[in-house]
Amino acid sequence: MRAVSLALLAIAGAAPALAQAPSVRIGHSYTSERALGQPAAFVLVAEDDRALLTTLDAAVVVSAPVGNGGLTLGARAAAGSARAREKRVLGALVRYWRAAAPVVVSIDVDYEADGGLDVQKGVLGLQVTPMGVPSLRIGYTPGGVGFSWRPWLGLGYGNVLSADASAAGIEPDGFVRVFGRAELSYRRSGAEATLEATGWLAQGDAQRAGYLKGALSVPIGSGFSIVASGEAGRQPPRFARGRRLGVGLGYSLRSE
Repeated sequence: MRAVSLALLAIAGAAPALAQAPSVRIGHSYTSERALGQPAAFVLVAEDDRALLTTLDAAVVVSAPVGNGGLTLGARAAAGSARAREKRVLGALVRYWRAAAPVVVSIDVDYEADGGLDVQKGVLGLQVTPMGVPSLRIGYTPGGVGFSWRPWLGLGYGNVLSADASAAGIEPDGFVRVFGRAELSYRRSGAEATLEATGWLAQGDAQRAGYLKGALSVPIGSGFSIVASGEAGRQPPRFARGRRLGVGLGYSLRSE
């Protein structure tokens, strides 16, 4: 993990350049700006004659501007009794991004684990996306209403910190991932619908994997929303296949 350690030192070196006090956000996930914009969601699931089950999708992010970019620290969880342990995801993130026209570049140090901490990985990633392009609606919604989207292309290098020998879908130590992501959103009358699609080319058992998640949130006041969400496909760290739909209560916070 020498590369990850060097990246953390470089990011830490940017901390003295913080121009403003950090802001705090609570949302659905930090996997994309659109996902973070959706509320953290708690869902109750009734399934046949089983006891009431739950799902929780939440992220807490602290961000501060640094020069022409910013520094982000985050933690997230996709958990709950309705998800099998191997399908739960826990994560932590350190990210430094910088606008370098015509693109935005992001350097990430990401910790990934399943619900039982049987599989844990550390990943150093580089992502790039075009800056706002109004004519293509990339990162741009006129008047805050309507459709916008953003594509990402990334490369990740990581190590397996720990793994259950019986677990499927595990990448080898010193693995490389190539991935593409598209985040889309539509806003109208305070409600927002989002869709995030990610595809990976990975090594080992994981090989090719895709993951799709979406959410529709309708605010009801004081930061709370009614949220309908769904997910399907495979995602790190275990690349276990899953599918889920649910409706529940969401909460979002943005402290500037």
